[in-house]
Amino acid sequence: MIPTLDMAKLFISMGVKTTIIATPGFDKQVENARESGFNVGMYVLKFPPEKSELPDEIKSPDQILDDLIPMFVEALELLQEPVEKLLEEFHPDCFVADMLFPWAADFAAKFDIPRLVFHGTCYLSLCSSEHMRIYEPFKNVSPDSEQFVLPNLQ
Repeated sequence: MIPTLDMAKLFISMGVKTTIIATPGFDKQVENARESGFNVGMYVLKFPPEKSELPDEIKSPDQILDDLIPMFVEALELLQEPVEKLLEEFHPDCFVADMLFPWAADFAAKFDIPRLVFHGTCYLSLCSSEHMRIYEPFKNVSPDSEQFVLPNLQ
């Protein structure tokens, strides 16, 4: 949520009215930004959504274990309806959506507004993923718990 708040602060500093659609796990961070003097709007969506099989105590991706990933993805899909209702109600000039919300493209087209895709991955993780793909250091380890070095990561 911190990169999202940083982006919101940047928009606000340029005079753009900014609203964040958050889930209960992140509303305190938005409130802290408000207390720091940033006039950021906020709407909190119920998460996990009513029809989700995800346990109620799961509020953020940090809490997801491997066996819960399919339920988490399903819960994200269930956010489509409440987000669409907010867009219908407030008629934004632009929509910044996380990369985990591919359905945001449909909303941008439906409401004829530009959409920015936010990909909140740091450069180190992108480089690490690329080095895993190129050098495949995991192929020489056994068992899965054995550590290995990513070559040429400088």
